[in-house]
Amino acid sequence: MWQGRYSGYMKQSDPAVSIITVCRNMAPWIADTLRSVAGQTFQDYFEWIIIDNASTDGTMDVVRDLLVEYPALDDRTSLHYNEQDIGGRASRNMGVRYASGRYTLMLDADDTIEPTMIEECLPWLESGEFDIVAVNQHTFGAQDYIFDCYGYPFADILQRNVIPACSLVRKRLYCGPGTCIDLVTREAYRGVGVYNTEALYEDWEWWARAYLAGARLKRLNRVLFNYRHRPGQASSTIDYETGRRQVQATVARLQGERLRAGA
Repeated sequence: MWQGRYSGYMKQSDPAVSIITVCRNMAPWIADTLRSVAGQTFQDYFEWIIIDNASTDGTMDVVRDLLVEYPALDDRTSLHYNEQDIGGRASRNMGVRYASGRYTLMLDADDTIEPTMIEECLPWLESGEFDIVAVNQHTFGAQDYIFDCYGYPFADILQRNVIPACSLVRKRLYCGPGTCIDLVTREAYRGVGVYNTEALYEDWEWWARAYLAGARLKRLNRVLFNYRHRPGQASSTIDYETGRRQVQATVARLQGERLRAGA
């Protein structure tokens, strides 16, 4: 385990996947998240990046204590401390900046993934045919239901949030926005950029921008992500219609820019 503030660390090998977890005062739940990461059946190397936003409830003490029980996960985990809470959106961008994997997976500190999450999703990205792999979501806790993202085409993201935040993403999409060059293949592609720190639903807005940039989505009809619904959590305090209008305003602006540019 590597610990530090605002800086990355040297990896012993290049990870295929970077799991990014942002937390603030998640001590009651982060143990479940940790165990789900430790239980991945994926046999290749992945890394776990944890960004702590000035927790005051001993969240990182829980993580450090549990990592002793999982030495293999301990070796691939890095903890980064923010002395002040800079917010989840900026912290996600920080995690992307630290990530060394070819692909990223955003996993909140109160959610869990099924043991085969990476193993089932990764081959679709490695095939080169897709940039994002989304799975069905089990919402549990204060509510209990299955969200079937498999039933929605990617274009629906322009009208409603139909992709779970915990989806596997080709990291190079965070380049941009605009035309980028793959440093390995020298291929030109359209990047999306990082998360908008002013967006109410930063993941929804990012998915919409990814769609407009031509990102290729694979939907797996498998329930591999578990989303914990808690009364009072940040996402439940956002007015959905306000967030939707904000996303649609971003979509309209980008479509207008592309039209004017003749794209």
